[in-house]
Amino acid sequence: MSTKKKAAFKCSANCSERVCTMSLALALGILWGVGIALTTICAIFYEGYATAFLEVIKSIYPGYSVSYSGALIGLVYGFIGMFVNGYIIAWLYDMLTRRCGCA
Repeated sequence: MSTKKKAAFKCSANCSERVCTMSLALALGILWGVGIALTTICAIFYEGYATAFLEVIKSIYPGYSVSYSGALIGLVYGFIGMFVNGYIIAWLYDMLTRRCGCA
């Protein structure tokens, strides 16, 4: 008799592929950090560019401002924040993939 535990839910798709947590975390961190920096630099040159968005970023990242130093601060904060989020997303995806019995 088989003692294999049945999965709590079964995937309808072929989800045998796992995600490399570090690769996803690095990719998202780089994209978000560079995106914040480029948006900040564009706002320096074009008055009023992404004002509402950058006000939100200013309220989230301490020390951030629409300046060249702010672009660097946004790059660092953005990279760190999205790196952590990307790692958690990839880890959670892999955990759920194993749990559904696909991997």
